[in-house]
This record gives sequence, structure tokens and C-alpha cells, in this order.
Amino acid sequence: ETPAVDLAGRKGLIISGGPSSVYDAGSPTVDPAIFTGDHAVLGNTRNVYDVTGLTEGTSSGNQTVADVFSFDGACEYGSGTIDWGDSSGTSAATLTPDGGDLSHVTVSGSHTYADEGTYPISVTLDETGGCSDDFSSVAISGGNAIVGDGALSSSATTPSATEGQYFAASLGTLKDANTAADPSDYSVAETCYNDLPNPPSDCTDASLTPVVNHPGWFTVGGSHTFSEEGVYDVQTFITDGENLPGPAQEWSIDSYVTVSDAALTAHASNPKSLNFKVNKTMTKTLAVFTDADPNGTTSDFTADINWGDGNSCISCGVIVPNGLGGWNVNASHRYTSTGGKTITVVIHDAGTQSNAVAAAKVS
Repeated sequence: ETPAVDLAGRKGLIISGGPSSVYDAGSPTVDPAIFTGDHAVLGNTRNVYDVTGLTEGTSSGNQTVADVFSFDGACEYGSGTIDWGDSSGTSAATLTPDGGDLSHVTVSGSHTYADEGTYPISVTLDETGGCSDDFSSVAISGGNAIVGDGALSSSATTPSATEGQYFAASLGTLKDANTAADPSDYSVAETCYNDLPNPPSDCTDASLTPVVNHPGWFTVGGSHTFSEEGVYDVQTFITDGENLPGPAQEWSIDSYVTVSDAALTAHASNPKSLNFKVNKTMTKTLAVFTDADPNGTTSDFTADINWGDGNSCISCGVIVPNGLGGWNVNASHRYTSTGGKTITVVIHDAGTQSNAVAAAKVS
């Protein structure tokens, strides 16, 4: 804002400044008489800007990254390149004169960042092919690209399993808006099966498998052996985006797995062993059974008995291991009449049951 009269007698003047001295409200002004005085005037300003609002894995679109102000700026530079600061190399810059203002050229380009973070941008301008054609180049820097984390989303499945048996199934799909995402991008990827007290519990590294034809999508695989039947909230925890500028992005997928009781297999004892004497209390092994759950224990089971003579009892069978990988159902009874009897044994576990029908003879 110095008046031209105060600069009288100078041999030459150099005018320089940043973008705030050109565009901001209340920015300094220049006395037009400066350009008509009896002295040389050099004006040359180059600025690289911060580029914000970018997202990893998504094209930036055409972004203005620098301005060049020079008296012959519109034709001084023949070409330019942009280094985006992510070790991906350089790309060609687009140099655009600012309408009729031949002293102002904008430098622009587009780029896709693979990961979130803050990256230094630099621009190299080559005068070869420009109007001065002096075969020199100039590098300018100072701006940064601010790249945010791609948003996470997901869908969950509701698979089924059987207690005591190996379970392997998809728990859902993790969807990362960053189409260049890789499982190694996530600082935490953990699946908790929560079949132990105080969830989250029973946690292992999550299995993430890329989905074909869906870049950025991953199938979340689960593999586990549930010890008991029930419905379990299996949770997969993901942490992404620990680079600046933003905080880490945390995500969880809740997949409800219904675990059914393992099947029981029962059969009646050999009829030859089921001979009773009338009016005499006798103890017999009525049935034998096995449990498909290898973790089954004697306390898991109860047995109801219908003696076939009008008498029955609930949970009256005595269940004992038989040393052969299964259990026997023993019980005592006194028949008051002779003849053939049909004994029905119903064996219960928490979520299932099995019946055994035995033929008894009373004499």
C-alpha cells in the first residue's frame, strides 16, 4: 500500500506475496502508478496450497494445488508435475491461465491416496516450451494433502452351530469405502465368541478374506467350538485409521450364533437282562445312550421312566457312566402283576431328548 511517490528514485521494485495478499478481504492494494514509473518492476509469487476433504481410496478429482503469479506467467512455463507426497511418483500437472489475467496461472491435477494421512505436496514447473524457453525448472512446496479415512460399514449373518462340534461359517461382511483397503490396514481385527464369563471373552484374530469383484469388502470368517448350547453375540472388532489427521475409526460387527444341543442317541437294554420277579423290587439297567457333545457330563442329563404298568416317574432314572463313552440309565421298580411290560425311557439334555423303549418280562 506504499504510494508510488514514496518509491521514486528506485532502480527497480520486486513485488511478492502469498495468497492472503491477493484474495482475502482487506488485503493490501498496490498503487497503479508503481507500474508506470521510470524503474523496473518484477512480480513473481508461487504458492502451494493445502488440499482438504480427500478420502483414502477415492479420487481427489481435479484439485488446484498451486498458483503462480508472474508478469509473463501465462506462457513462462511449458509443463509441470505434481509430487503428491505418498511415494507413488509424480503426475502431470495442468497449467491454466486465469482468464485475461496473464500474470496468474493455476496448477491442478488429480490423485487417489491409498491410505489416510497428511502428505506434503510439491510442484515442479518446467520453462522448456514456454515463451521464455530458457530450459530451467523451478520447484515449489509448502502445501499438504489432508486425507481422511474411508468410512466402514458392515452386514452380519445369523449362523447356527452345535455344542461341542467345530463351527466354521461367515459372520458377516466388512465394507471399507477405501477400495484399496487390505487386511493389514487394520491395527485391530479381533473376533470374540463370548461363550465364557465377562465378555468380551474367548477372542482370536479375525479372519478377513477379500470378496471377489467387491474391492474394499471382506468376508469375516468365524471358527470355534462352543461348549454349551445357547445364543451367543459373536463380536468382531475393527480399528482403522491411526494416521493423522483424524482419530482411529472403530467398528464392530455383532453376529448372533444359535448353538443347539448336541444329539443324544439311546437304545434299550437287551430284553434278556430285563426279567423282573413279581412283588420284588429289582434294579435294572433300562437303557444306554451317548451324547454327540464330547464335553457332555453326567450332570447334564435326566431320565423319565414309564414302567408300562400304570406307574411312571420324572427324573427318577439314575444316570451313570458306562466306561464305553456313554451312560447307563438304571432304576428300581416293583411289579405287582406278571406278564410282558413295555418300559419307555425318555432321556433329557438341556435342549434335546432321546427315547428308548425296552421290553420287560415279569414272572
